[in-house]
Amino acid sequence: MQDVRIAIATNDGGCPYTAPGEAFVVKGTKVFHPPGQGICFFALSAMMPHLTLLQVDPGTNDHEAMDMLEFQCPHKHVVYRAERLAEADITGW
Repeated sequence: MQDVRIAIATNDGGCPYTAPGEAFVVKGTKVFHPPGQGICFFALSAMMPHLTLLQVDPGTNDHEAMDMLEFQCPHKHVVYRAERLAEADITGW
């Protein structure tokens, strides 16, 4: 499985809990985020079915494997950008 970084691309101001640039990483089946940052449960649950497309190794010739996806929060205030990583470095968190 590939690591995936999910970052907040935009926030129209309607969500007081997130700020552009905040990010978290999915490594395998675990979610990691920097101390002091959280993850919106509603947004995370909306994107979970699609994260598999980014976690699939692109070398498998899977026609559904992708390098980047964007998700809109169910409340429509925040856009998240998810990108496949070779390997996420979370040691600084």
